[in-house]
Amino acid sequence: MNLPLIIFDLERVFVDSWHDVFLQGEFQVPPHVFHEFDASEIRKDLHRGKISEYEFLGHLKTALSIEADEEDLKRRIRDSLVVNADLLSRVQKLRKRHSVVLSSNYAREWAEHLIAHHNLDSFFDKMYFSFEHGIRKPDERAFRVILDEYGITPKDAVFIDDKERNVMAAQALGLNTVLFREHDIKMLEDGLKSFGIVL
Repeated sequence: MNLPLIIFDLERVFVDSWHDVFLQGEFQVPPHVFHEFDASEIRKDLHRGKISEYEFLGHLKTALSIEADEEDLKRRIRDSLVVNADLLSRVQKLRKRHSVVLSSNYAREWAEHLIAHHNLDSFFDKMYFSFEHGIRKPDERAFRVILDEYGITPKDAVFIDDKERNVMAAQALGLNTVLFREHDIKMLEDGLKSFGIVL
C-alpha cells in the first residue's frame, strides 16, 4: 500500500500535554473539575482562535479556583510543553517517501512558542492548526481542508491521533488511521507498519 500523505496530531504525540500543570504539583485540581473545564466552549474557543491565551487563562483561573497571575501560568504551561525530539527526528525521515503534515487543535500562542523554541515547522511539510481555520477535529472539515489541498482521496492518507473520537471521525470519512497512546512508540510503529510505512 502506497500512502502519499501522513497526517499527525501534535499533543500527546510529539508534545506532552499541559494538563499536568493543574492536575499535579502545586494546584492539584480535582480531575473532574479540570476535565469539565477542558471540555468547555472556552477551551474550544481558544483552539478556534476566538480568544487569546490571556483571556483563556483568566477563565481558567476562575473555573479552577486558582490564585496565580497569567504570566506565571503562561510560563508554567510553556515549561510543560516537552517535545519528543527523537520521535520528531524519526518522523522527519518519512518525508523522503511521503508528505508529512501536522493537524492539531491548539492555541496560537503555544504553537508559536514551539515553532520559535523547537523549530517545529521544520519537521513537517505543512502544519494545519485549528486557530487558522476556526475548525477543530473531529469536525470532518478539518480533514477535508488537508485532503483538498493535496488533491487526494481519504483512502490515500493515514491519520495518527491519541484521541479515539478524532480517529473515529477520520475513519468515518474514509481515512486510514492509527490510534496512538502517549509514549507508546511500538504501538505507532506497528500501526504504521500495517500500512507499509516503516518509522
